[in-house]
Amino acid sequence: MDCVGAGLGIMRCAKSISCPAYFVLDESNASIDGAIEAMKENKAYRDTIKTPEQAAQMMRSSSLLIIVDTQRKSSLLSAELLEKAGKAVVIDHHRRAVDSIQNPTLNYLEAGSSSACEMVTEVIQYFDDGLKPTTFECGALLAGITMDTKHFSFNTGARTFEAASYLRRNGADNTTVKMMFQDDMQTYRNRAKVVENAIIMEQGIAISACPAGMEATNLIAAQAADELLSLKGVKASFVVFPSGENVQMSARSLGEVNVQVILEALGGGGNSTTAGGRVENTDVETVKSRLLEAIDAYFEK
Repeated sequence: MDCVGAGLGIMRCAKSISCPAYFVLDESNASIDGAIEAMKENKAYRDTIKTPEQAAQMMRSSSLLIIVDTQRKSSLLSAELLEKAGKAVVIDHHRRAVDSIQNPTLNYLEAGSSSACEMVTEVIQYFDDGLKPTTFECGALLAGITMDTKHFSFNTGARTFEAASYLRRNGADNTTVKMMFQDDMQTYRNRAKVVENAIIMEQGIAISACPAGMEATNLIAAQAADELLSLKGVKASFVVFPSGENVQMSARSLGEVNVQVILEALGGGGNSTTAGGRVENTDVETVKSRLLEAIDAYFEK
């Protein structure tokens, strides 16, 4: 949702100076289905959504590629777009990673920001005095901030609330934001199952895994990791889940444990309270074993 909101905000900046802008998306998922469906139903956005293949065909040497909410090559939808773009801009709120995109035209990195949506909201305010994002765009930006701050519980500062206040003044509706986060009954049950099966280590670390065959595991893993933090005695949580031939991880922390440092040992990244990662060509049990080793090494240091 942080990617979607930030992308919409940047598109509004481009359109305000009569520059054609497109939103590149390979496929939707349960965490953004509501926002993407709303875009497809609105004629103002319907034709702006392009697949990486379509975007590659449209690109010219003068094209600008703006990458939001990541700076890692491994997280891009398409490395080909980066190669074909005449210029590239990176807007991200995560700490610099080992595989960061090298030598973009502009690097706007702010690890102190709550989200890419917070950064883009500030860009909108300074872009042009006459620029006014639509109600839907403000709602999507607010939803991105809400998601990454866990409803304004983590990683918030004065600028976070200032950005949220600006979005509210321009039409962002809390009810619309809440509707973007609604789950169906099966997703709720699956999340509860992942939380129920978690093991809690003596250091206050909760670890669980999504079983094979479960749908929308990327969403469920993130939500389960958030929910595990509500359990008494849990300081940090990790949820591992299969993704094709690979295994992904979602991690959360109350702040005392730096989950980013732990997942960096497995090739992941993020920030101290929210992190993720992917290990290729392996299985869940192997990744869980490596994760336990990384946690032990972290506490030894």
